[in-house]
Amino acid sequence: MKASPKPVVRPRSIVAACGDGNLFFTGLRWSRWGATSAAATGTAHLNDCKPFCAAGHFHTYPARVTLGGVETCAGKRELTRLSYRFPAKYGSGSERFRCR
Repeated sequence: MKASPKPVVRPRSIVAACGDGNLFFTGLRWSRWGATSAAATGTAHLNDCKPFCAAGHFHTYPARVTLGGVETCAGKRELTRLSYRFPAKYGSGSERFRCR
């Protein structure tokens, strides 16, 4: 049986909010990186969207990010589920990414 290849891209930043940039993570430092999951700490940049997102202000919080949800996309295994947690009233959440 052939071993599954390990993921090779360890991003330093991830845009999480639908590509609109209202939630993104920077300075990611990966403490765990495997074929089925990964974990990092970094900085969350969150738009408060007050009074609406285009006029909102970004706030930063320390954050924990985990990746999981292995899918095969164009013959390659990808981690497609992002979960995050940070100490703010928004607390935590998750996003699922489609195959590229």
